This record gives sequence, C-alpha cells and structure tokens, in this order.
Amino acid sequence: MMKKILTFAIIALIGLFIFNQIKSNNEEKIKNDYEKINQIKEMCETIANSDYKYSFGSDTNTWYIMELEVIHQKDGDGYSKMEEILGEDFITKLSNGDKIFVGFLPRTTSYRIYAGVPEESNMIYPDWNYTELEQK
Repeated sequence: MMKKILTFAIIALIGLFIFNQIKSNNEEKIKNDYEKINQIKEMCETIANSDYKYSFGSDTNTWYIMELEVIHQKDGDGYSKMEEILGEDFITKLSNGDKIFVGFLPRTTSYRIYAGVPEESNMIYPDWNYTELEQK
C-alpha cells in the first residue's frame, strides 16, 4: 500500500513539474511576441514619419501591405530601411506560426500591423482585433 502511495506521489510531482515547464515556456513565448510587436511598432513609426513610406508605390491614397518575411527580397529604400531597423535575423512570425504583415498609407503617417492574414479581424495595430493573443 505504501509503495502505491509513494509511486502515485512521484508521478504527481513529475506531472506538476512538466506542467510548470510548459506553462513557463508558453509565458516566455508570449512575452517574446509582445516584444516583437513593440519592435515592429517602432519600425513602423520610423517609416511612417519619413519619406521612406513613398518608396512603396506612387499612389499615396493606397494602403501598401506587405509580409515582413519577404522584405529582404524587395528592392527600394523603404524595404531596406525596414530590414536595417529590424535586423536580418528578425523572426517574422509570432510564436504560434502566424506571419506578420505591415501596411502603410503614404499620404499620412498611418500604419497597420496584422498577424496571420492582413484582414481587419487579424489587426494588431491600431485596433487590436487579433484573438490569438490578448491585447496588452
């Protein structure tokens, strides 16, 4: 009887340890996602408040939305500046695998950030509609 209780206690402790490790890893991933979003916001502020925003296209009334993953493949000062700010090794996906998109409206200083797909329902900035990550 004592052997069964001891075995059960050991299994429970191992389970608790594993649960805490998983929880800790998830919290760290979420923290990294928020840091990444803040870094992207800072980059977008720089681009939106400079002449770099005009390098995406000639129609200043059009939103230019791009996937961050491919900015290093594009030509133009704006793309180069984004890559310079974020760095070549910047991971362009959230921890859940969703790709990150940014959009600029050249005639203003407006920008948007999306995750997953560039749709209103997946917007992270300026409105937080993205349900895969809580707004912080």
